[in-house]
Amino acid sequence: MLSSMVKAKKTKVQTNNDCDVVDVTEQVNKAIKQSGISTGAVILYNGNGEHAH
Repeated sequence: MLSSMVKAKKTKVQTNNDCDVVDVTEQVNKAIKQSGISTGAVILYNGNGEHAH
């Protein structure tokens, strides 16, 4: 029997412009290690949709 596990991690990334590309590899790897999950998928998204001015 397969079991499902979902973990969520919220983090903020500082940018200067709306279209900045930011390498978040280190933050993602840290979150994966802390989760204890060894297989699966990671999904990243901008959850608030707000733009700083």
